[in-house]
Amino acid sequence: MCSTVQDPIAQQVHKAAEALLTAAQKMKLSEALNHKLNQFLKWPYRAGPACITDSEGISTQGFESIIYTSSKTDSQQNQAQVKAETVAACLHAVNTLTPEELRAGYEQIATIKRLKRTPSSHTDFPHTDTPLGIIFSVQATLPIERLGEEMALLNPRKGIGWRDQDCDNGRRCAW
Repeated sequence: MCSTVQDPIAQQVHKAAEALLTAAQKMKLSEALNHKLNQFLKWPYRAGPACITDSEGISTQGFESIIYTSSKTDSQQNQAQVKAETVAACLHAVNTLTPEELRAGYEQIATIKRLKRTPSSHTDFPHTDTPLGIIFSVQATLPIERLGEEMALLNPRKGIGWRDQDCDNGRRCAW
């Protein structure tokens, strides 16, 4: 894959990425991704499937991969029920990124970004009010430049301050 990586943290991430690709052949990509992310995340952060409830009591459908903050007393469940203000990131994970999956991921992320959040106040654990949206894939059906054009077409529709993220050799990308 790459030449020898010297930085110990970079080595850990590189090994985790290789293990993620192997695990994704045996289980759902989002499950493998959550598992690998939790190896790096420290309390109060946790990755996993979750339903999200906003400050007006409106709950979302279940999302397969959310990074959120939790109190030390929260139990690890199959699917957590979390408050919108605790969501740090939403990951839309697919093995093969198509223009349709890109649109689906953007819609999923937009749903989370539109949720009403309680204004920041003092809590016994950190939280964020700016969730990051990441579309994660192993491969793509189009060249990365073409997917970038598709993403540019989606960005103006959202109006929520979306940002683009560069990719790794056009093979694996997170937006």
